[in-house]
Amino acid sequence: MDNQNINNIHDKFFKSILSKTDVAKDFFKTFLPKDVLNVIDLNTLKFTKNSYIPSKLKETFADLVFECKLKNSEHSALISILLEHKSYPDK
Repeated sequence: MDNQNINNIHDKFFKSILSKTDVAKDFFKTFLPKDVLNVIDLNTLKFTKNSYIPSKLKETFADLVFECKLKNSEHSALISILLEHKSYPDK
């Protein structure tokens, strides 16, 4: 199995897990700064099919994009998770 296939497996795994709204909410509650959590409404969180990764970088990066309402506002925010694929330990 070559590195390209390994990266694609990781991409599919992370995207399938984190695209589940309940999992993404828990992830954001754990890792987003309190200042950010205070202004977004995670109860309105939706996974989108958007991607901002250029084609030439898709073999090494993946992104997941979510949308949610801002608290006390009619506006929405986009939250993007950028994943870097590695098949070797970081030095």
